[in-house]
Amino acid sequence: MKLYAICSFKNISSDQNIARIVLYQKFKNSTNNLSTFGIYSMDNNSLYVNDYHEAPPYITEAPIVIVTQNPNQATKPINFNVTFTLTNLTYKADLENVSSPEYISASSNVVNSLNNLYGKGKLKKTFTKCNLVSFRSAENTNTKVEAVCSFKDKPTVPDVNKVALYNEYRDNTNQITALGSYSLNSNSLYVNGYHPLQTTRAPTTTTVPPVIPGIQDGDLTFEVLFTVINRNYTEALNNPDSPEYQALSNNVTRMLSRLYQNSSLKDSYRICEVTGLRLGSIVVSCNCYFNPKANLEPVLSKDVQSIFDVGTNGTELLEGTYQLRPNSLVVEPKPPVSSGKTEIPYWAIILIVLAILIALFLLFLIILLLIFCLKKNKSGSYNIMQDPLGTYFAHKKYY
Repeated sequence: MKLYAICSFKNISSDQNIARIVLYQKFKNSTNNLSTFGIYSMDNNSLYVNDYHEAPPYITEAPIVIVTQNPNQATKPINFNVTFTLTNLTYKADLENVSSPEYISASSNVVNSLNNLYGKGKLKKTFTKCNLVSFRSAENTNTKVEAVCSFKDKPTVPDVNKVALYNEYRDNTNQITALGSYSLNSNSLYVNGYHPLQTTRAPTTTTVPPVIPGIQDGDLTFEVLFTVINRNYTEALNNPDSPEYQALSNNVTRMLSRLYQNSSLKDSYRICEVTGLRLGSIVVSCNCYFNPKANLEPVLSKDVQSIFDVGTNGTELLEGTYQLRPNSLVVEPKPPVSSGKTEIPYWAIILIVLAILIALFLLFLIILLLIFCLKKNKSGSYNIMQDPLGTYFAHKKYY
């Protein structure tokens, strides 16, 4: 780009030719022989002062030696997108106007804080600078910061990557809580899209945590589906046994339990459990169970959906952690819980026992009667004093 400018001076020289030579030399000496002008690079054969121009001296170039450069030795800077949310800077429209006092003040503070963070940390040997890209509106009138930080790619220094930048930011902001004079949303930091899933730690307490009621036969089941848009679906979420899957599943289960336990369905609520995670961004599928006997009024799918919608500010934010896609909520009833076993009522069991006892008693009577009859038939069946024809003959004595 060619630049034209007019510079005014007091007329103290009678020789205008000498004046323009002096100006030319002054400009040349102040720009490192016409090579740099502030942050700009110059064509060293482009300066003219009132048509005065000095051709650059002819330099005999040394023979060109072709050197094969290792790809790892590239000097091109590496840029990283760094985004985070300030919780004590209320978002205003003036923060989008680069000439407003609010923008100038806030951008200066943020850039200086980032430069101090990376310029004095473990990555200081490769760090160049950070530039602000924009301020944006975040949830609860907070302000989201988008910045670009540049680093040199030096082979003598360990690789600079998004994980290293994230960890450096975290370690120098007290676990992502304070950047200079600003307070941070501890779950808002992203470096080139990198954002590790937060592990859940149970708070230390002297009280025994309540036992989650178990699922029982007859409990009502509702399938709840919604989409999380501020998390990226990774390959690890395909495996229910992976730490990433378990962490996300436990977080969602805990948050849904608090949501329903603080609602009108708290007496009938049993538990919600994550049944699957799918791509796009992350589609969460849950089964929520309710005891139909706990309330006089039946639990309906519209009640489950309404409580979720109200508790997430219109299906937008789950406990300030997971941003949800509006209109992604689906609640569908499923068959009640059943173990697949048919239970016999108590009265039927009593009747069966009585029938068995009566049958045993009758069997005993039949056996007893048979024994009595057999004994009666055997008694008197052999009598030597009785004629076979049944006539008795007295003994006679003959002399």
